[in-house]
Amino acid sequence: MSINIDKIELVITDQTEELRPYINKILEALGHEEGLVTDESVLRDFMDVFWSETEVEIKTDSLRDELEVEIHDEYDTLVDVAERMRDLETHEYVLDMSEEDIDCIIREEGGDPEEYARKSKEVIDKAMEEHRRTK
Repeated sequence: MSINIDKIELVITDQTEELRPYINKILEALGHEEGLVTDESVLRDFMDVFWSETEVEIKTDSLRDELEVEIHDEYDTLVDVAERMRDLETHEYVLDMSEEDIDCIIREEGGDPEEYARKSKEVIDKAMEEHRRTK
């Protein structure tokens, strides 16, 4: 039997690589410090296949508590959970900023703090650095 390599398709991992620190935290919480993760991988992929629905629910609840992020169910993709973790961290970062800094971002970029909470810290840091240079 031979394998037809032309029929093998690689799954995209762009988002997985972008979110690597958060993906690693999720894998660790799942007990898989190492694992092949793609943009389509779901939490259930890293749970024991012989677990009952109750055991899966218990693990999903414990992940929710450990990662302190919303998890809908065991079929959430790791990318979706990682994005929620990043967004929550960014939101907390914005909440820690002074009102003066937030007002500056709003004036310079337009929008509101919640919109910026969804963006990465790098974007916010860049806006802050630009503001400091123009002062």
